[in-house]
Amino acid sequence: MNAACNSDWHGAAGFRLIHAGTGKNAADLLLCIDAMELAMGQSFSDVVIASSDGDFAHLAVQLRERGLRVIGVGEAKAPPLFRAACTRFEVVSGKAPERTWRAYLAARPSLYELDPRGPEAKVRFLPAGFA
Repeated sequence: MNAACNSDWHGAAGFRLIHAGTGKNAADLLLCIDAMELAMGQSFSDVVIASSDGDFAHLAVQLRERGLRVIGVGEAKAPPLFRAACTRFEVVSGKAPERTWRAYLAARPSLYELDPRGPEAKVRFLPAGFA
């Protein structure tokens, strides 16, 4: 087991750790494949795509063609094509009081534990904080 799998996330219920590969859109592509697999094998009527990335417009179209209601949730910068591909699109503010991810996580010590800064620093999810 490598160091990346040596975290509490590996054993957390409801989370599946997978390597998305490399490349500009590797993780996006994997999310789309998973979404389509779920849409074809489950019985639900609504899907929420939380992104401001226009690349998800194709996914929204495919899901709607299969009869699902697609709610897009993203920032005002989301491209019109993605917004139009969704059944409904909700604009949310992307501004948190914290200006960096580290500051955001550090402001929630009951949820996350942070290592000191550095290239090997890790963030640990504290399950008790989410109970």
